[in-house]
Amino acid sequence: MKITKIKTHIVPIQLSSTFKTALREVSHVNVVRVYIHFDNGIVGIGEAAPTHVITGDTEASITSAINDIFGPFLIGRELDEELTILDEMKSLLVHNSSPKAAIDIALHDALAKASSKPLYEFLGGGSPRLETDYTISIGTPDKMVQDAKTKVAERFKSLKIKLGLDPVEIEVAKIRRMNEALGGKIPFRIDANQGWTPDVAIQILNEWSDIPIDFIEQPVKSWDFAGMAKVTANTNIPIMADESLFGIHDAKRLLDEKCCNLLNIKLMKSAGIKEARAIHDLASE
Repeated sequence: MKITKIKTHIVPIQLSSTFKTALREVSHVNVVRVYIHFDNGIVGIGEAAPTHVITGDTEASITSAINDIFGPFLIGRELDEELTILDEMKSLLVHNSSPKAAIDIALHDALAKASSKPLYEFLGGGSPRLETDYTISIGTPDKMVQDAKTKVAERFKSLKIKLGLDPVEIEVAKIRRMNEALGGKIPFRIDANQGWTPDVAIQILNEWSDIPIDFIEQPVKSWDFAGMAKVTANTNIPIMADESLFGIHDAKRLLDEKCCNLLNIKLMKSAGIKEARAIHDLASE
């Protein structure tokens, strides 16, 4: 399979409601979609969602990286099942994990189509069905409680709660109020998006020892590996790394330094499926 043409297209998406975290507030996103054409007629499709406060990538930088740097390098190249071309491509530009991910996804999509399999099956997956949670954005305590009740009424069985902006007593009270409103029957997945210091995180988590919590995601700054390890060592609630984890080297450090119990693998951070699978394999070991 030889790459013959690469095109990008902007896909505007209006959110049904404003999404607010400790890092950003958005009501719409412009996704960059990439189409990679091959000489056998297959077209691989990938996407990149710009989240500049996390990856540093914007709509303009993603489009430019694909059209001006990665595209000219890829056109005319042969594709193999090991996707060795991705390793060469990544060395052309530091960081820029989102445009790299879009191309990685498109190449995986093309290989799956060439094998006449859906992507999940091509990657070795089983059932295509899964159960997800619903994310409750940061808001007033009353609104967050009402949003939680609404989503449980819609049959969601777990909720991800965004925190990280308010003082300790308000953060603690929000989860207590939601837990009481839901009868203590719905587990929470709490994401502070780097909003706490290690000591504040430990204080807050100790206040929630009687509440059903699956994990706490990225309680401290992305660069504060020692702080994350301190939180992990001082709570029984599992700690998940997110913004601290981009590639395999971050994963190795997080595990070696006992920074967390769980890893949140996102394709826009890992530069795509290939690196994400390497992180997954390391965590599994």
